[in-house]
Amino acid sequence: EGGTIRFLTNQPNMSTFSGNVQSELSGTEHGGLNYDEQAMVNVPIVQDKLAVRIAGEYGQQSGYINNYTLTGQLADKGVNSEVDEALHISAKFAPTADFVITPSIFYQEVDARDSPTFFPNLGTYNQDKQVREYDNDQIIIPSITIKKGLGFADFTSISSDFYRHILR
Repeated sequence: EGGTIRFLTNQPNMSTFSGNVQSELSGTEHGGLNYDEQAMVNVPIVQDKLAVRIAGEYGQQSGYINNYTLTGQLADKGVNSEVDEALHISAKFAPTADFVITPSIFYQEVDARDSPTFFPNLGTYNQDKQVREYDNDQIIIPSITIKKGLGFADFTSISSDFYRHILR
């Protein structure tokens, strides 16, 4: 139940320009439309020396829980909707064949309007809470990897930080 978590991501390609766009649509029963948009671009800036890769994602999941007032009037539909965002920017710099520096930053945010709690006495997927259980979870992970060939061995240094802010 313990240990290290490694994020293994695609590295910038220093010789080939590439890009990708992906879109997904779906629906939620008792809810509405969901979507997820993803894009990536890899740009070699100096052939075989420097490249940048940027990947991002934005999605929205519709809610399926309805909130009612204490007098039984519908106050809001789909209160448990969620918005997700992610961005990963990385660069790769190789001043020589045996020396590579790879800085990167990863950002992710999940924003939930309310919890998916419902009260069976009000009917499935219904609630009458008067206070929302809002949840915003933000993560930022900057890192840098340095690799240097020494002839008889390779030196690798990986440094990172982990920032997380949760608002509930």
